[in-house]
Amino acid sequence: MALSPAKTKSIKIICVNIINCSVPNKSENIIYLNKKGVKTKKIELLPNWPSIVLSQNNKIDYKVKHDFNNAIDSAKENNNITFVYIGNSSIAHDYNSLVEFFDNNYELPNFQINIFSKSNILNTITNQSIEQKLWGLVQDYNLPFIFSKVDCGIVSLNRHAKTNNIPGKFVSYTQFCLPIICFASINSSLAKLIIKYDCGVVIDLSLDYEKNWKMFTIFLRDLNKNREYLSRNALQLFKENFDTNYVATKILTAFD
Repeated sequence: MALSPAKTKSIKIICVNIINCSVPNKSENIIYLNKKGVKTKKIELLPNWPSIVLSQNNKIDYKVKHDFNNAIDSAKENNNITFVYIGNSSIAHDYNSLVEFFDNNYELPNFQINIFSKSNILNTITNQSIEQKLWGLVQDYNLPFIFSKVDCGIVSLNRHAKTNNIPGKFVSYTQFCLPIICFASINSSLAKLIIKYDCGVVIDLSLDYEKNWKMFTIFLRDLNKNREYLSRNALQLFKENFDTNYVATKILTAFD
């Protein structure tokens, strides 16, 4: 990839193809940049996650504005907690283990999971206290409306995965202040972010079952009183890690 240098306040910002973004100062990254003519001993990463832009004409699909909204209203009338899960439900996201966790907990309070996914979900939740709504894939312009209607966002990663991916759905949840329910390894980058900012609950399905169950039920029990706190922390996480303008300003002002 060609280098694209630009100078701002005597700082050279260079767009290159970094080998390993999860460990930016790894030796092979430094070597790669040196070969490209960039002499450096340290790399600062500027995250470039796409933010959801609010639609100027407030466009919302009928299925979302009417069918989904009616389902949410019905859940609220019954005092049910509402969750959303968007994006992939592949093996990498270990959705089936999430289903198994819910099916093995019959003392959970009633709640509704709204799934917006292009994947074919073969395993459905059989737990009668949980309502699973499958809406299929929707355009991004619907997401702000969807997020405004639900209580929490669910994100999952295969706990056996060796990589430290940050799913796009998680970034979107935090952008819109949703408290997070995360199913992933406690040692993953995703889990560490959630724990650091205290914006949700992390369930590592490889750990003690009873401990996970207790932690999840306490989270649900206290959700109403903690919602404002969790939402504020989720937005702070987004700003400090995924909002490009915020991160760029922070880097530039550090050299004032």
